[in-house]
Amino acid sequence: MCFRYDTTQALFEGGIDTKVNTAPTLPEIFERVIRKHEFDVAELGLTFYLRLLDEGLPYVALPIFPNRVFRHSCVFVNTHAGITGRADLAGRTIGEFGTCDQDSGVWAKGILADE
Repeated sequence: MCFRYDTTQALFEGGIDTKVNTAPTLPEIFERVIRKHEFDVAELGLTFYLRLLDEGLPYVALPIFPNRVFRHSCVFVNTHAGITGRADLAGRTIGEFGTCDQDSGVWAKGILADE
């Protein structure tokens, strides 16, 4: 079970004896993985995986990253906030769009905190 990316397209095209499933959104995929454990192999965000380790999630993480995105492209600045440079970010509130604590949001907050 995974989302259809350019990096996973070959799985959907066949050539190996397996069945590959997808869903319209990543949250739907994660829901089926987390609640139903219905797949032998599945895509799951690292932050979700780490939070569920103590709850007996029956999956082992592999270092495979099907969604390769330059995470700096996930950061947006409110044009009305008076932010003109990176020093202006100190003490500001950073929010996430979409699913709370999704990998891209965690990464963006981490890189902003470090840099």
